[in-house]
Amino acid sequence: MILDYVLYMTYKPKYDDLMENPKIRRWFDNLKAKSILTATVYRRTLGYYCELEKTTPEKLLTDMKRLEFRDTFLDFVRKLEKEGKAGSYIARFKRVLRSWSKFNGIEIKLDVNIANENESP
Repeated sequence: MILDYVLYMTYKPKYDDLMENPKIRRWFDNLKAKSILTATVYRRTLGYYCELEKTTPEKLLTDMKRLEFRDTFLDFVRKLEKEGKAGSYIARFKRVLRSWSKFNGIEIKLDVNIANENESP
């Protein structure tokens, strides 16, 4: 029981530090107003995308203003497809990036086709 308490008190969810960014906090709170589950999944997905692509949420906003971002995202999608990831899993990154950009006043078109986008494993 003491061990459970210690783990509870010391465990910090991955990507929780993103909440220190006021923009991310506002985005998260806005999503949370509809669904805490969606808000939590989207925050983790944004954090994971940034980790995989070695970027930050702030840099993403700058990059999203350029046409090259679509190409970068397309390469990301094809890489995950080659790794055998489910289309529905890959599509979540697309939804999260659109949500993050739209919330920050950046309309991006990610006209990227994802194989089996509507199928889950």
